[in-house]
Amino acid sequence: MKTTRNVIWVMIATISTLWFAVEPQFFMSNNLFEWRSAIIQYSGILSLILMSITMILAMRLSVIENWLSGMDKAYRIHKWLGISSIALGISHWLWYQIPK
Repeated sequence: MKTTRNVIWVMIATISTLWFAVEPQFFMSNNLFEWRSAIIQYSGILSLILMSITMILAMRLSVIENWLSGMDKAYRIHKWLGISSIALGISHWLWYQIPK
């Protein structure tokens, strides 16, 4: 289970690093609405990418299963990435629905 958790956190950290590299104004913004807009974009992009990785794992490619040391570990990662993606999608929707 520890390996599964580490793989998921590495994926999230990689995606986050790439997004923060593209969106440097997030740290320089003093406006609450600009910050809110950036968080909405971040949660949406992260949710979509995690769901895309989940769908790739669902294809059960032998290369990926060998890299993850078996189908059972790939299934666990698939499950938790799906749960994380749905949670991020709901948070994305809630951030969007918060009144301005």
